[in-house]
Amino acid sequence: MLFTDLANATGNALYRRVGCRAVEDHVVREFDAGEAADHGM
Repeated sequence: MLFTDLANATGNALYRRVGCRAVEDHVVREFDAGEAADHGM
């Protein structure tokens, strides 16, 4: 499994050239406990 940055066109072109292919997209979101408290959560 390889995770890449979609904004990195050079790296992604290289991965395609060596035979990697996209399977699915993922989004990672991180929340700080302090931020949740600030918003009443």
